[in-house]
Amino acid sequence: MSVYLKIGENGYNNVIIAVTCENQNKVDERLPILLDIKAKRKYVFVAPILEDVDLSKFLSTRKIDLVSVGGESYENARVCDFLWVKHIKEACDKYNVIFDFHQTGSNFIMNGKQYKIKHHDEYAQAKKGMKYLEKV
Repeated sequence: MSVYLKIGENGYNNVIIAVTCENQNKVDERLPILLDIKAKRKYVFVAPILEDVDLSKFLSTRKIDLVSVGGESYENARVCDFLWVKHIKEACDKYNVIFDFHQTGSNFIMNGKQYKIKHHDEYAQAKKGMKYLEKV
C-alpha cells in the first residue's frame, strides 16, 4: 500500500484542506472548524480580503501551513488595503507560517494611494508587493 493512502494520526499525506475567510467574522467562524479537521495540511485563503483581519490566535496553534491573501477583482471590486496584507504577513512570520500575496484585486490601496489595477496585472502587482514585504 502506498504511503499516500495510509491515514496517519493527523490525516492523509496527500490531502490539503483549505478555507476562505474574507473578513474577521468569517475567520472566527471558519478557522475553528478547519483546526478540528483531521488533515495534515491546512491552508487559509483570505480572499477576497475585505477588511483588516487578525489570524494570530489561530496561527499560534501551529496547525496552519499556509496563508494566501488576495483582493477582489473587476468592476465595483471592494478595496484591498496593502496594510491589511502586511498585518497578515507579520502574523505569519511570527508563527513561521508560509505566506503568499497572490492578487492585489482591482481596487488596491498602498501607502494611502488608491490604484485601479487591470485584472491581468493583479497577479504581477501582488508579486511586486511580496518583494516589498520581504524588504520591510
